[in-house]
Amino acid sequence: KVVRGWWPFTNEKKERDHILTVLVGKVEAELQLFTEEEADKNPVGLGRKEPEPLEKPSRPDMFVSMMCANIRSMVSVFWKNYKKYIIIVLACFFLALFFFLVCYTLPQAISHKIVNG
Repeated sequence: KVVRGWWPFTNEKKERDHILTVLVGKVEAELQLFTEEEADKNPVGLGRKEPEPLEKPSRPDMFVSMMCANIRSMVSVFWKNYKKYIIIVLACFFLALFFFLVCYTLPQAISHKIVNG
């Protein structure tokens, strides 16, 4: 017979005049129940292979993660404090770029219209 399930780990915390039980984790386990004859045939721990070691994990260089953390913190500080100014500057930049491109291509379009009718 096989029993499988999740069992809770709890911690008891004393608050004032009563004890509070707090769930701190769960473990999934599978238990196999044998008769005495089956247990004598297959003793515990025998018949299994040794655990196979895992491959070494590929971790990024510490410098890269340190730089990303610094950049993320600077972005969050600047964005939080200067969000409206950044949006205004970007909008003005794209508006100026639009007007520049219009002024750059308008003379050619006008002369092309005049020549080709």
